[in-house]
Amino acid sequence: ANPNPRIELAGPNMRTAKAGQRVALTAKTSDPDGNAVALKWWVWKEAGSYKGMAELKLAGADAALLVPRDARPGDTIQVIAEATDDGAPALTRYEKIVVTVER
Repeated sequence: ANPNPRIELAGPNMRTAKAGQRVALTAKTSDPDGNAVALKWWVWKEAGSYKGMAELKLAGADAALLVPRDARPGDTIQVIAEATDDGAPALTRYEKIVVTVER
């Protein structure tokens, strides 16, 4: 049986940031049986309360969320780290980071 890959986030799952701020996102992945793991970052727009477009800048296993300048205090933006191994069958694990906009 193919076990799920692992994701370890650098920093807490719940964060705060000001409108216009850059939030660094870093994760390490591993797989218990040594399969290769691909990491993908994406904004889960439907789950957050901010309804505009939040931009992610990707750089390998790292990403940066650019909190939109029009985000209001209390808005939330949810970012997903998605790790998929190349085992048979391929398995995926998710971690979520919630960024709440502060004053």
